[in-house]
Amino acid sequence: MISWFKDGKTLAKRYAWEIVMGAYDDFIKEQSLVDLVIPPGATCDVIGDVHGTFVLSKVDKNKPFLF
Repeated sequence: MISWFKDGKTLAKRYAWEIVMGAYDDFIKEQSLVDLVIPPGATCDVIGDVHGTFVLSKVDKNKPFLF
């Protein structure tokens, strides 16, 4: 498979989707995965893989962050 990708080839969408759904099935079992309800008109910034480089200067309780 590594040589397949090195040759510039990609996975068929069907296989990529199967990988995503398989991962979802595992993630949904974890307690760290939660449902977040965003009220109408509100926003939520999703921040990932920041390695400690994120500096929070202002906190707005109406605009939550999801790490």
